[in-house]
Amino acid sequence: MASSASGGVGQAAQLPFKLECPRGHKLALTTLPCVHKARCSLCRADLPRTTTRHHCRWCSYSVCYECGMQFLVRTEKSRSNLRKGTVRTMFRTRVDEKQSSREGCVAISKSYDIVSPLSGEFREHFHSRKGLSIAEDCHFAAFSNAQMQLRPARTNQPPTATPQPDQASRQLAEMVVARGMQLVDIVASEVGKDFDCLDKKWSPSLPDNPCNTSMLAWMLGGGDVLGKLKMLCQATEDVLRSQPIVSVVEAPAKVFGDVHGQLRDLLLLFHYYGRPGSEAIVGGQVQRSASAWPQRTSSRLSRVRSLSRTGASDLGLSVSRTSTVELPMANSASLSEDSDSESAISSLRSVDPRKAPISYVFNGDWVDRGRHQLEVVILLFALKVVNPSTIWLNRGNHEDAGQNLKTSKKGSLGFDRACATALGPVAGAAAFAEFHRVFNWLPLAACIADQILVLHGGLGGGEWTLNQLRSVERPLHSNDLAGALGGAVYNVLWSDPLAPDQKDPLKTYGVHPSHRSKHSSVMKGFGRDITERFCAREQLGMIIRSHQFKASGKGYEIQHDGWLMRVFSARNYCGESCNDGGLLLIGFAGASPGTLLVRPQNIERLPKRKLGDVDAAIGEPMAEPYCQRGHLMQLVEPR
Repeated sequence: MASSASGGVGQAAQLPFKLECPRGHKLALTTLPCVHKARCSLCRADLPRTTTRHHCRWCSYSVCYECGMQFLVRTEKSRSNLRKGTVRTMFRTRVDEKQSSREGCVAISKSYDIVSPLSGEFREHFHSRKGLSIAEDCHFAAFSNAQMQLRPARTNQPPTATPQPDQASRQLAEMVVARGMQLVDIVASEVGKDFDCLDKKWSPSLPDNPCNTSMLAWMLGGGDVLGKLKMLCQATEDVLRSQPIVSVVEAPAKVFGDVHGQLRDLLLLFHYYGRPGSEAIVGGQVQRSASAWPQRTSSRLSRVRSLSRTGASDLGLSVSRTSTVELPMANSASLSEDSDSESAISSLRSVDPRKAPISYVFNGDWVDRGRHQLEVVILLFALKVVNPSTIWLNRGNHEDAGQNLKTSKKGSLGFDRACATALGPVAGAAAFAEFHRVFNWLPLAACIADQILVLHGGLGGGEWTLNQLRSVERPLHSNDLAGALGGAVYNVLWSDPLAPDQKDPLKTYGVHPSHRSKHSSVMKGFGRDITERFCAREQLGMIIRSHQFKASGKGYEIQHDGWLMRVFSARNYCGESCNDGGLLLIGFAGASPGTLLVRPQNIERLPKRKLGDVDAAIGEPMAEPYCQRGHLMQLVEPR
């Protein structure tokens, strides 16, 4: 890979200027150990004794490597600038300029929504570095406390013409979607009875299933399962062929991360935060059909405490920040396919979702490792066939036949084994080939409102452009990924951001070989300077990726000073980790109509202890990462 302005592969970016202390002395880049405890004179972060930093040998003035990379500090040698705090004042001015340059583009909501399926309680929390939702390399993100508006986008672009499936394929897709919504009702009934479980232990009782068939056969309506799978795959492929490799998505939108066959977690997100095709925007408010929120008749009521205005408007509720709303629990009486139960919320009414729908982006990695891989794929395929202009599918690194075989070879449940287990060896191999024929036509990225780029992996070296990515020809088979666009396609699916390393910050900038084994020859890790440079060149406000989760973390993470966000939808990943699952809601900031506002919405993880011993009490929202003056706080570990 060619060298870039950031220093090329394996090297950190070089400073195009020299830092000076308030007295005009040049700061030298050093790694000599500090005798005394030192702090960065700009961001006030504690510096490890052996970290790389900019240091003045005369004044004992130190600046951390990150601040030296991000900010150009110029001081005059006049006595008026020798007073204490001059450089700090200039530093804050540069931060304000950096944040104001992003106004009118993309901002992040200061808080996020989270719901506990065990208690049914919605809460609003502030982003917390301690809660692992803000990365250590994120100090100057553009946060906003504006109220989110989910109004329809104002665009003059004509809708993209998509081929209409034949009547049989259309009816099959509608049946799969209807059965999927019945599964959402089943999940609603379970959480209404204070029941929650891992996806791998979930075996619900399916309605209208006298023969006790599998969930896959039940969703397809029984009969020739393989033949129906081929019909659904063909209809999905026809739609994907007619759409570009970089999808054009209108805001408002919702972005989902990795699912990995954990169907129940996806259904929980649909239940709590809205189902595709059953919600629309009317007068700036989200309106859902009555069947989206079936009436609940449990003896215990779920209390929604401290629900924010943003979360309430998304749920169709009209409540104040400090109010308490009683939301009735679900009943299993509305599990029939054509049921139309009366909603407990009077503000919800049946609307035509085609008037102003909300876009849904599913950012890859739907297969491998989970128990319900085929069910997840056919549900997403059916949604795409029924709603081709609002459902958008991105390819992930696991939508690859070679990766599926490697997953099975390592002992996990790969997609090839999942097909063979569900359909038998012969029919399973045929279904596996049909699914990958569709995977080869999946888009590689989605661009939301021309401001947010959604891709599964990352940027790699960041030397490619969106126009080059749009020129990539499909289908892309497994053997074509590494060489397509000089390795850029492989990095779009696989690459990761560089991990923050305060002890060796030189490794957190520029482009470096990937930490993943057997991939470093093509795949690269990218620093936050690469992300910011790519966004500036392509006139983007943010990049959203998936591909990674953080143990004990949230379903999202803010990285690279807010230019990069990660979303992961599978909670308790593989049934072993303690991570939340989530999605990103993208709307418009009320105070600035031209600004997109991103708000994470989470499903709380299951605790490690047994479900019968789970305490439903939830603590109060944490005040981090903002101090009383509104400054972003940093978590400092004790030495």
